[in-house]
Amino acid sequence: MIKSKAITDQNVDVAAASFLADPQIGPYDIASGHRVNLAAAVAGHDLARQVAANSEASPGVKRAAMLTAISLARVEKAIALLH
Repeated sequence: MIKSKAITDQNVDVAAASFLADPQIGPYDIASGHRVNLAAAVAGHDLARQVAANSEASPGVKRAAMLTAISLARVEKAIALLH
């Protein structure tokens, strides 16, 4: 995802913090014109899914797992609807 240069490390960091604050979060505008489903990204990454479900995992481990899952996630271009 970051290879496209449209998404920065900071964008991914903020997205991970958003997921950790609300694990039920779904589609998320990660950068201008780009969207990723955070819940699907975590659910689709084995380690991140296990860490997210582990109440004993440290905040640092959770953050690292979420960063990895989101970095590997499929990003979609957001489409603006014209009225």
